[in-house]
Amino acid sequence: MPAVFAGYEAIVALSILSLLFAAFVWEKYPPEVTAAVGAAAFFLLGFLDQKEVLSVFSNSAPITIAAMFVISGALVRTGDLLNDRGMMGDGVIDLPAFRAMIEAAGFHGAQEVEIFSDHWWSRPGDEVLATCVERFRTVC
Repeated sequence: MPAVFAGYEAIVALSILSLLFAAFVWEKYPPEVTAAVGAAAFFLLGFLDQKEVLSVFSNSAPITIAAMFVISGALVRTGDLLNDRGMMGDGVIDLPAFRAMIEAAGFHGAQEVEIFSDHWWSRPGDEVLATCVERFRTVC
């Protein structure tokens, strides 16, 4: 870490994390760009060494976390970051290929469906459940 930050490491790290969080919410740049810039910042400022940065590529945990983050649909644009998520198959992700990658990484655990969507919440529960089961069987 540069000497100018000596004694302020925690503040610098929390500032970078706050900026990253804001960038992920803002969605101006693709998430992979935001994550790469964040990793580069931590590397260049000496918070992470080369081995730590490269070790993420040999760990299946980031793939699993990414899968949990986007499995609900990945709509191209959303009107509400919290309550405008799609049902499986509504988005642009190739879910069978994505699921194959997750399983190839070694994850064979339980799967959960969370639908945070005013659109789906406004529909009858039995219709939502039937659609969810059908989509899980056919699109995942």
